[in-house]
Parts: sequence; C-alpha cells; structure tokens
Amino acid sequence: MSMIRTRWAAVGAAVAVSLGAGGLTFVDAAKDSGDRPVTVTIDPCRLRDTRPDRGIGGRTAPLGATEEYIVQATGTSGNCDIPSDATGLVLNVTADQATEATNLRLYPTGATIPTTSNLNPRPGAAPTPNAVTVGLSPAGQFTIRNANGNVHVIIDVAAYLVPHNHDDEATRIGHSSASANFVNLPGGNTADDVATLEITAPPGRRTITLVTAVVYVNTSGDQQSTWVLEQSTNGAPRTTASDRILSVVDPSGTTNPSDTITMTTQIVQEPGDVTEVSVSGERVAGVPLANIRVELSSVTAALDASGNPPSAG
Repeated sequence: MSMIRTRWAAVGAAVAVSLGAGGLTFVDAAKDSGDRPVTVTIDPCRLRDTRPDRGIGGRTAPLGATEEYIVQATGTSGNCDIPSDATGLVLNVTADQATEATNLRLYPTGATIPTTSNLNPRPGAAPTPNAVTVGLSPAGQFTIRNANGNVHVIIDVAAYLVPHNHDDEATRIGHSSASANFVNLPGGNTADDVATLEITAPPGRRTITLVTAVVYVNTSGDQQSTWVLEQSTNGAPRTTASDRILSVVDPSGTTNPSDTITMTTQIVQEPGDVTEVSVSGERVAGVPLANIRVELSSVTAALDASGNPPSAG
C-alpha cells in the first residue's frame, strides 16, 4: 500500500475568500480588491459521461479526431444544475478508452484553442483524472477539443465561478497536495489511508481550508466500493467529512471499466491547529480492489482581521 504525506507550506499569491450558502469560495488574484470571480464549492456532480453504458448528458459516443465538442454547462445539464451567472467551472476530467495517442484541450466556446493541453491519454493506458479550471462563454458553454483518434470523457464539477467584488477580504496563504498511484492492495478488500494530508495553521492566524479528494478505480470486472474522506484535528478521533459509493460494471468481463468520484470538505482551524485528512476505501461487492489512484489537494486562506469568516456580500 502506498501513502504520501505532504505538509502545509506558505505561498505568496493573493486570493479572496468568503463563506456563504454555497460554501467556501476562493479566487486567484494579483490585486487586493475589485471585481473578480469567486469559486463556489458544491456537492460534486457529473456533467458528462460519454461511455455507452452511462450516457450522462445525452451523448454515448466518444469524441472523434479533431472534434470540438461543445458542452452546455449552465442550467440543468447532465446531473448538474449550474447557475446562469457562472463564468467558469472547476472540473475533474477523465479520459478513457483512447484509440490513439491524443490530447484534450478545454476552453470557453468561441475562444481561441489553447496551445497547451489539459489531458494526454494514450491507448491501453489506465485513465488518470486531472483537475481543470475552464472559463465559460456568455452562453454558459465550454468546448473540448480532441486531437487524434477516439476517446471517451467523464466530467465532474467540483465548483463554479461567479462574479464578485472583493474589498478587505482574506488572502490565500497555503496549499498542499498528495497522491497515491495505482496500487495492487493486499487482499484487495480495504484501502486504508491511501492518501493523507497534514494541514497546519500558522501561528496567530485563524484559517479555513478547502480539501478536494478524487478517487479513480479501474477494475477487471464488476465492483462496488465505498470511499470515505476523514479528518482529525490535534489528535482527536477521526470524523467522516464525506463518503461516496463508487460502482463500475463490466458487462463482458474483459473491458476493464473505470470510474471516478470527487469528495470535498472545509476545515476551520485556530492558530497552530494540526489537521490530518485522509482517504480510505472498502470493497462492498465484486472483484478485489486494484488499480486505484487517489488525488488529495487543499487551499488554505486566512480569515479576516477580526478572526471571522468574511461575508459573501
């Protein structure tokens, strides 16, 4: 079993943060105030899944060579309901069953195709999810361009961006990440602490942290597993922050199906608090657990001068 631990470290980029009904919000910025979008976290939802047995979003065919696939993001789309004023999305994108070496590029519909790619799938390679932040067109759309061959895409939304004005709000002071590559687990029934983050609040600062966990499973047959995101502060007993069920179906027994889930949690820390966040899984039914990848990431922001969460207004 693989476990990677990464400790919190300070960084200098300015970011606005607020707490509202939609949850913790962040925005990268090089200035202290003004009109800039904020990122509103939501319960993760699946926007698209082009695999024939899923067809979430209405498409059951892979993206073809040089195809530019337009995705309607705002409104009710797939399993998501994104507000009409959203200007961008924070996504977890997985490419699957590529027939040729290719690359995928995501960008606002109508904009110039970017020169850099977001994913680079290869034939026979186990799919790996990647975090992507993409802007939206005025109509609430983004485009995925596939370079070569055919490839299926799975798109989960973790957050959306909306316009907001930031004056006297908090700044981002740290981030961290951890990941566990594909592993064959002894016994194949449990995956304890596959990836763990340790987040330490700095002295004299009250902080809030957004943690995102992405779990990818590739199997050789039908499988159902449960995954838990847990947290513990200053050695206290662990509590469950989020839990999800991941089910994959292999009708023929030979297609090596895969799927992903996304979990999030928000942590408020007092100065000097140490919080450990971990991901664990357990097989419920089907073939043993194997070929798992877990991505954990966090962004930490200091609260306002009074030590309270700044308002979302």
